[in-house]
Amino acid sequence: MFPFLSFGQLPHQYLDSRQYLDLFLSKDQLPYKLQTIKDYDLIGKVKRVEMDWGYMNFDLKGNLVSIQNRDSILPYSAKFNDNDSVKEVKFEFKDSYLSRNYNEYLFLTYNKDGDIIDQTLGAEFEGDRFKTVYQYNNKSKLLKKNNILLGFDEDTISMDEIYNYNKKDLISINRAFYRSNRNKSLKMNDNIERFEYYKNGALKKSQIIFNEILGDGSDTITKYYNQNEDLIIKYEGDSSKLFKLEKFFFNNDYLIVGTFYKFNYDVAFSDSENYEYIFDIKGNWIEKKIQEL
Repeated sequence: MFPFLSFGQLPHQYLDSRQYLDLFLSKDQLPYKLQTIKDYDLIGKVKRVEMDWGYMNFDLKGNLVSIQNRDSILPYSAKFNDNDSVKEVKFEFKDSYLSRNYNEYLFLTYNKDGDIIDQTLGAEFEGDRFKTVYQYNNKSKLLKKNNILLGFDEDTISMDEIYNYNKKDLISINRAFYRSNRNKSLKMNDNIERFEYYKNGALKKSQIIFNEILGDGSDTITKYYNQNEDLIIKYEGDSSKLFKLEKFFFNNDYLIVGTFYKFNYDVAFSDSENYEYIFDIKGNWIEKKIQEL
């Protein structure tokens, strides 16, 4: 079982804004969207990637087709519409605790302009878990998303997102979280995320501002990007109190060459890694060496 393939079990108690947000953002990981070589910063016709836990296999179009660990191959597949848009993703998941395999699936529906209007994520033995409904204006700009998580502690959790634009760019997202059970619905909390851009239109900065002080004492998450829109700094909290800092370093070809991580939540801690890339005679990246400092 791979760490990025499962939901974390959150305690059955009041959750703050960031925990609700993390809950919904988890659906952007495997198997909750079609994975391609771009999700792993790969370029070219990559056939297989070897990781410390096993292998990932790709087809000629760069789509992930299976995940292989030491004792099994887990199929990961997608079906496409006539215009090459994804309509279904399936992942065969091995539950080592229950000694059984079952399928997780994602279904997508589009409008006549090719925009996603409905997205449903579910599991073979659990039914639907995530459902997202999208609303657009007449120029195909996303205006609103309603994200619903079913079966959370017998309640339904939802996150409403409203997208705000200037003439061309997304400048902010307003989020509100609700928890409902039967005929009762309660607004839990909310936050706003704001965006800044470089002159060339690339994303430069995003900042989530929470409307309550979180459990670790922080109330913001700030991210900075380079002009290739790679994340280079992620900062949570207040340097005078509790904080978490992550830095990502890239070379001129926008390959990540190092990371730095530091926080002081319980005890002060820092860690860093450097990456070295090995290429074949055709210029294909064939290996990445990781050195812990």
